[in-house]
Parts: sequence; C-alpha cells; structure tokens
Amino acid sequence: MAIPDFQLSSDAEEVVRIISKGTKGPEHDAFLADESCYFAHYTSAETVKNVIESRGVFMRNTRLMNDHSEVRHGFALVRQALESGVGARYLEAWAEIDERVARAIPNVLKSAEEDIAQQCYVLSVCEHREPDDRDGKLSMWRAYGNGELRVAVIAKTTNAMRLVDDGIVVTPVLYGGESEVNEELEYKSNVVFNHRHIFKDLDVTNKVMFAIGILVNFAVSIKHKGFVEEREWRYIYMKSFQTAAMEAQRKSVVLGGVPQIVYKLPISVPADENYAPETQFLKGLILGPCAESETIKDGLVELLRQNGFDDPETYVSASSIPYRLRM
Repeated sequence: MAIPDFQLSSDAEEVVRIISKGTKGPEHDAFLADESCYFAHYTSAETVKNVIESRGVFMRNTRLMNDHSEVRHGFALVRQALESGVGARYLEAWAEIDERVARAIPNVLKSAEEDIAQQCYVLSVCEHREPDDRDGKLSMWRAYGNGELRVAVIAKTTNAMRLVDDGIVVTPVLYGGESEVNEELEYKSNVVFNHRHIFKDLDVTNKVMFAIGILVNFAVSIKHKGFVEEREWRYIYMKSFQTAAMEAQRKSVVLGGVPQIVYKLPISVPADENYAPETQFLKGLILGPCAESETIKDGLVELLRQNGFDDPETYVSASSIPYRLRM
C-alpha cells in the first residue's frame, strides 16, 4: 500500500478538510473560531515533561493506546456501511471518477485493514471550553488515584492546528453506531461526487489511496456514543500514506518504560533562540486530582520557568475535583 510520498493538490487537500469535518462542519468551525475554546490533551506528568524538553508533541501508535480496540470497532462499522446502500453511493461516486477505483475499494480495504491498523499514529485532544472545563473533564481524569499523575495540556486551537504537517488529517470524533456512521458516509460520498473533477487527473494508484484514506481516517475517528462528553478530535497519520515531511519526524523513544516509535509534531518554547511568541501553543496546564497537589504544581511551574516562560505560575492550575484514592 505504501508509496514513496503521498501528495495532493491544494484543492484536494481542501476537500480532505471538508470531508474530515463531517456533517457537523459548521459547528466545528464555530468551536475553532471561539476565543474561549481550546484543545486539551490529557496525559501523564512525565509526558508533559517530555513534550516541553524534547520540543515536540508525540503521535503514538494506537496499539499502545487505550484506543486500539476502538480502531477495530470503527473499521467494523465502516465495512458494514460500505456493504449497505450507503456504501453503494460511495462506490458510485468513485466510479464517476474512475471505475477501476470503485472496483478496487472493497478488496483493497479488506486486505490492507490489518496493516493500516498496525501503522496508525494518533494524537488525541478534547474540546476545552472556558470557564466550564477549568477543572478538566471528570471522565478524562481516568486512572487518577493509582499513582500516575495526570495533567491536561491546554492549547490554543489556532496554534495547535499549525502543528499539522503534510500527511496529517485532523478530524472530530464521530460518536455513534450504525445510523450515525451511515449518515456520515453518505455525506462523504456526496462531497467526493461534488468535487469529482479535482481527482480526475490523479493516477489510479493515488485515486485508490485517496478513496481508501477517506475510509481509514473515518474508521479511526469513530467512538461509542457513551464517550460523547469527551468531544474528542484526533490528529491522524497513517504510515501507509507516508510523506517525506512526516517520516523526517519519526523517532524512537521510551514512554512509561516502553520503547516505541512516535511521530513528533515540533513545538518551540520561549527559551529557544528562534522562538516566535505568536506561535505559542500553550495556554496552560491543569494538574489532575492528586495528593500533595500544591507541591506537584510547584514542580510544573519550575519546569516552565526553566524553559523560558515568564510568570510561569500563571500557566499552572490544579483541578478542584476531589482526589479519591482508588481502593
């Protein structure tokens, strides 16, 4: 499946953005434009330290994340939809562009699914709205009380979106089951059909890759509706659709004692020589419920101070949600 460097025209990239936003595109655009809205990345205190000191946010393989089973669940729903009347509409849209692509889609998706699932790298963030979420989301403080310190990295949406490089798709998560997936696939089918002229000049390999890429990114961004409170977005990179820009950011690291491959989204901090304040992605850090929160908060403040942040104490707060020791 992999090709040396998967490239799209600017027009095709715009279609990717339209497709990725999905049926709730206007709602998601309003969120990104709202100055009281941010992205929150819930992670460990250790990872926050790695992000600041290594000057990068890591996209991790879904096999090493809580979300791995969700990826397989998403693929099952997309396969099911593709075999339905809605799926026929998707194939028809591609047949209007190139009949060879429509014929190839079902078999290519089936044969490549396992490989793609094994080579999927994701960064998950949640919608964060001030002042409602100033303590963080209770559902996202998972595993607190078991000894691991949790921190929410609050990022400015505009600058967080600037982290996107060639080959990355940013998409809101779809919460739901069969009916919601069918509705979304119908929307994507219509977008492809309405912009079919953009893809006519692509060679057949890139057409197939694009058609499969839409389905894969869709499958990776589906979750059960029980998690809707999270309001998650995902940065997705598929090594099967690799680009030179992203492969240059491939790193080997040890996280939580586990050696692994990650893809790094570079950031800069005030201590850097070429730092530009207007690109500052960090709005703040929220320390999750824990014992001795003031002592730990001081440590996070010092981490920011050592990396050039002025008035670092203004960036760090502690959640007021009560700490409960897990029995």
